Amino acid sequence: MAATTYTNEPGNAARTDTARDTVNRVADAASETVDRWSATAQDAVERASDAASEYANRAANAASGYADQLTGTGERLLEDARDYIGAHPLRTLGIAAAAGFLIGRMMR
Repeated sequence: MAATTYTNEPGNAARTDTARDTVNRVADAASETVDRWSATAQDAVERASDAASEYANRAANAASGYADQLTGTGERLLEDARDYIGAHPLRTLGIAAAAGFLIGRMMR
């Protein structure tokens, strides 16, 4: 097999420079494209993060509102029970005795 030899022909240096320039232009274009894609992906991640954060805040606020409603409802029920017991103490004792008797019978 014959060995390939390269000579310093006048056109070889120009072709090497042209190939190097082409490689550099392609590398620069690829780098710019990757930078644009990276910026686009980063923007998308930030938007998704902001949307998730906003959704979580709304959910937390809604849950807090429901907790406040339940606390208020429980307090109102307790207040109504106190008012009823204060207004009808004998009737309340009769209801409590009847409930205790029925529960005792069911437990046997």
